[in-house]
Amino acid sequence: LVLVPPAPYDPRTGRALGDDWVEVADTGVITGFTWVTRARPGQPLPVPFAWAFVQLDGAGVPFVHAVQAPSEAALSVGARVRAVWAEERVGAITDIACFTLEVV
Repeated sequence: LVLVPPAPYDPRTGRALGDDWVEVADTGVITGFTWVTRARPGQPLPVPFAWAFVQLDGAGVPFVHAVQAPSEAALSVGARVRAVWAEERVGAITDIACFTLEVV
């Protein structure tokens, strides 16, 4: 099972995980989402945007991240997305500023 972001412990067994990390793509698919139209403190993007479950290519499970899209109608389960990387990276999930829809 490939977890993104990586976890220090196996969620099923509680055993410590090693450092045998697997590289995954910065592209993936939306497995679920909710459209946000109301601004709240601490949100990563101006409204409107989506919180989505994104399963990266090569990962075994999705994780939640922000998706910038032109409209709610532009999003769908199965839509392809690509990471937008932060200008300054620190080795954290915030290194991904958000995701955008892949242009095909």
